[in-house]
Amino acid sequence: MAFASVGTLGTRANTGNNQASSAITTSAAAEAGNLVVLLIAVDANSAGADGDDLAVASVSDSAGGNTWLKGAQFANTQGALAAGTSCSIWYSKLTNTIASGGTITATFTTAANSDESAMSAWEFTVGGTVAIEGTPGVLANDGAAQGSLNVTTANIECLRIRVVASESATATALTKTAAFTSLFTQALSGGSGVAAQGIRGEWLISTSTGQASAPTGGAGAVDHASVYVAFKEVIVATGTLAGTDGADASAITGNVAVQGSFSGTEAADAAAISGDIVVQGTAAATEGADSAAVAGDVIVQGTATSVEGADAAEFAGTVAESGGVTGTVAAMDGADLATFSGNVIVQGASGATEGADAASLAGNVIIGGVLSAPDGADVLALAGDVIVGGQLVAGDGPDAAALGGKIIIQGLLLATDGADAARLVAAPAGDDPDPDPSPESLSAMLHLNERGGPGLSIRYPGLI
Repeated sequence: MAFASVGTLGTRANTGNNQASSAITTSAAAEAGNLVVLLIAVDANSAGADGDDLAVASVSDSAGGNTWLKGAQFANTQGALAAGTSCSIWYSKLTNTIASGGTITATFTTAANSDESAMSAWEFTVGGTVAIEGTPGVLANDGAAQGSLNVTTANIECLRIRVVASESATATALTKTAAFTSLFTQALSGGSGVAAQGIRGEWLISTSTGQASAPTGGAGAVDHASVYVAFKEVIVATGTLAGTDGADASAITGNVAVQGSFSGTEAADAAAISGDIVVQGTAAATEGADSAAVAGDVIVQGTATSVEGADAAEFAGTVAESGGVTGTVAAMDGADLATFSGNVIVQGASGATEGADAASLAGNVIIGGVLSAPDGADVLALAGDVIVGGQLVAGDGPDAAALGGKIIIQGLLLATDGADAARLVAAPAGDDPDPDPSPESLSAMLHLNERGGPGLSIRYPGLI
């Protein structure tokens, strides 16, 4: 479900001196699950440089239980307290409905600096959660028109909102930018000249990497502060995300959060996902070709399992960017199961059983638990800089637990019933030993059973 406009929820203009807060009385009900945005103009709360003056401390509503977040805030200070204008946009994806005739209240940080304010609220529908895309744009114009402003984003659908706060009582409406969809309802406080505050804005729902906002008209050549925020929809699955018996089932593109089970069953390329991915549950792929293929930044806080699949549960990109794989990464009965490329952190157990090249890892690898592989060909092959802070175990496999790069093992390295088991390649550049052996040191107990070949080969005799 994409963004869509519902309509205005009303405005408020306030001329009372020393305002601690100001509130809009809603002209319609704002439904739970929808997005409400609030545009605010108020006297600047700083005499310093233009920037976020923290003029608005918080926003709340009469329904209660709704969380309001600041999208952006920026002041054209004019070098004096309560001079200039401060512009901000706040938003909430409602948990609870705000009834018609309810209130949306902005609380100001310093009442003594808040003598004029103006606000306008608008409601949109949205399917997923809401986040800010790109870096919000800000602009101060002194004694001039509001100017042009843009925000660069990924090429995804965004709700783009430009907000203009003006230190003026001029009632002339904006003429919207041609590409934008509509204007917000403007609000003007009742002061005169530079004592007044006005709030105006325009919005657009589009799929692009940017769209300049350059409205004309409005307050004209006065002091302005502007912010421009692009909102994106984030897909969240809070139960089970499954792809069954379908081609490219459950394919998802974008930012994905799964708080439950993520599974692909008997499907070609089932449950393929690209983008930034968080899985707080189980990621499973069964009897599928390339099932549960994941590309992008991946965080798994649970169990990642692939069974009887070719290239099942492949991960590409930066894996476990933060938090790591904090549960179990397992691959069984498959070819090239659970292959990882990129920077990999495993904070738990990584196991591979009866698979060819199972659980091969490429890149910088940190394992803070147990890495084990029985009955596999070239199982647990690691390439890059490898740190094992636990146990590295390989059984019944040729070239089991082969490691290449700079290797640090702080625990137990065990290989059983394997040809060339636990083969390590870790040599500094040149023929002479490195005076500092620490990157290639082995602080471990090395066990080799039934050695039939060259066994353990270390070019540089590290610390054992």
